[in-house]
Amino acid sequence: MRIFILFIVTLTLASAPKAATPIKDIMSAYDLLEDAKREGGETYAPDVMKEARFFYEQAERELKNGNDERAEEFRLISEIRSKTAISISRKKT
Repeated sequence: MRIFILFIVTLTLASAPKAATPIKDIMSAYDLLEDAKREGGETYAPDVMKEARFFYEQAERELKNGNDERAEEFRLISEIRSKTAISISRKKT
């Protein structure tokens, strides 16, 4: 029975979709940061944009240092802050 369960788990993991590469993830965070700028984030939510930029830069540093997990954490925070800036900008325009 254990062998069967191990086989099922192995098969499931092998057929699971692969995660995006860290480089693609960081590029998507950059694109979102640029979208926030275009939406007026620097005008309507400058503090939020500053945070988004800070966390994006931290993600880049961690990625360059080979710390993929930390880079992912910072990337996610940057994306959330960028989306927040977009939302604030849309409400103010």
